[in-house]
Amino acid sequence: MSTMELRERVKRTVDKLSGEKLKTADRLLRRLREEDAATTELLEIPGFEKSLQRGMRDAAAGRITSVDKLRRKR
Repeated sequence: MSTMELRERVKRTVDKLSGEKLKTADRLLRRLREEDAATTELLEIPGFEKSLQRGMRDAAAGRITSVDKLRRKR
């Protein structure tokens, strides 16, 4: 399905929603836009993506420090 077809399908669905469901859809769509903007902002930070990948590998390998242990170091 093309992007244009998908947009039309979503518009038809939105047109059929009740008032309460329309409010919920609006909140969801606004949240999706905000998350997209936040992701874009993070990816613009030099080295962020590489650092994130390294962190994910470390976590998967069990190389992590618990929040409790970090709090005790204060």
